[in-house]
Amino acid sequence: PDGGLPEEVTAVLPDGDRFFLSLSDGNRIWIMSVREDGSVLWQTEVFPAGNVGLITEMMLDDEGQLAAIGRTSLNRDFGDHSFMVRFNADTGDLI
Repeated sequence: PDGGLPEEVTAVLPDGDRFFLSLSDGNRIWIMSVREDGSVLWQTEVFPAGNVGLITEMMLDDEGQLAAIGRTSLNRDFGDHSFMVRFNADTGDLI
């Protein structure tokens, strides 16, 4: 991500020789897949800019797809809304 704000990793999920990371800069949320050497396989923005939020947990479901849960808010207290998203673990495409 290159949003220009400090980024924070909010969840990590190891999977073989890759890791899934969720990141937030307080303005946007990304999920990415990286190799052990740090090279990026894919990255995708979860919500458009301006949606304060963070991913709190990720898992691979029974179909091998990446599922994530988190919180988002309009006023930075992270308590207003919960969400769940699901991505193709190999491509990062939203399912």
